[in-house]
Amino acid sequence: MNLILDITRFVSRFTMGHDTGIDRVMRAAVLDALDRCENPYFVYRSKRVHFLFDRHGMQRLLRMSETNQWQRARGIDRLRFKRTKLFRRILTSMRDLALMQARLAEIITNLRGQFDGPFTYFNPSHSNLSDSTMSDLKAGKCDRVMVMIHDVIPIDFPEFCNPEVSQRFDRMLGNVAKYADQIICNSEYTEACVQRVIRVKNPRSVCETSVHYLVHTVPDLDSVMALHINDRPSFLCLGTIEPRKNIQMLLNIWENYGKTLPTADIPNLLLVGKRGWETQEFFHSLDNHPMRGQHIFEYNNFSDQQVASALKASKALLFPSYVEGFGLPAIEALACGRDVICSDIPVFQEILPRSGEFIPATAQNRWAETILRYASKNNTRTVDPVFTDMPAFVINWTHFFNSVYSNHRSYD
Repeated sequence: MNLILDITRFVSRFTMGHDTGIDRVMRAAVLDALDRCENPYFVYRSKRVHFLFDRHGMQRLLRMSETNQWQRARGIDRLRFKRTKLFRRILTSMRDLALMQARLAEIITNLRGQFDGPFTYFNPSHSNLSDSTMSDLKAGKCDRVMVMIHDVIPIDFPEFCNPEVSQRFDRMLGNVAKYADQIICNSEYTEACVQRVIRVKNPRSVCETSVHYLVHTVPDLDSVMALHINDRPSFLCLGTIEPRKNIQMLLNIWENYGKTLPTADIPNLLLVGKRGWETQEFFHSLDNHPMRGQHIFEYNNFSDQQVASALKASKALLFPSYVEGFGLPAIEALACGRDVICSDIPVFQEILPRSGEFIPATAQNRWAETILRYASKNNTRTVDPVFTDMPAFVINWTHFFNSVYSNHRSYD
């Protein structure tokens, strides 16, 4: 297979901590390309030019990211003061490893002579989907342009995003509708949203869509010690910490617990994830919550092993989001024997058809009562998770990308 994989998002996260769901898909795509293709190529956009990497360059880049051993920043990279010092070093290191630095159309034209047969450009993220990038792909006569869309939340729920992000995402999806040949979606809910937006933006678009459920990994809880805070039961909320996740409702519930319950009966709330889009009111509420440090604990930089430790210590995963494109933490929590209490939004009804405890996102009293009910039970699930409706939940990333690149739905 002749493949050009866009790693713009992947590289931009080198300075971050724990991977998000999209980051995990990106990492899996990179590793799969190295395993699948004899001569894979990778592109990263920096300003107006793209860096091109071959197998050797990508492997070196991966090793550098794992060991955090980067070159010293040189030349123009030293003057990129809007970037962190670490990312300036990363840019210099990438320049040293890149085969060429040029506009994407020039890179693709150059590669055409090296490919035996048609080739595919695949971008598994929402980054680097500008009009200039997408039009360059067509100008360079790329045979197949594939993009993965994980959600359309910035369009459908702009109140949960920075206004600039919503506007940029709106333009991005318009570019995808205009130039892409194939859109990969992570759920039928996301696919329906994408199709609806495309019909409005570009009624003549011939872009096809398909659904490929994400692969879950089962945390090895037997190999880690449970996170110990105190002797009270704990509940885990895992993912980006932002208003869209409806964490404010959980803060309200815990504040009410503090007013109505003895201290010994109040469970712990573990918030694990990076802080997302900042709204002053929400983060002020979190930072100044009367239960913070006593019953509410925030962890922003947990490793995968530490996440597994927090999951092992928890009675259940709380997932009260107003909207999601998928919900990978819920699948993984179920797979390792933890209950999931979640909002009754469409995508959770789709991916957790018989395994989640569904409560409307706005039913605060029901959430409060349900949490206390789970706090009093053993960690053993009362109902085994049901994955028979979703075979993709028990396959590996190789199977997932086989399905993606062959343009078959992953649950066929």
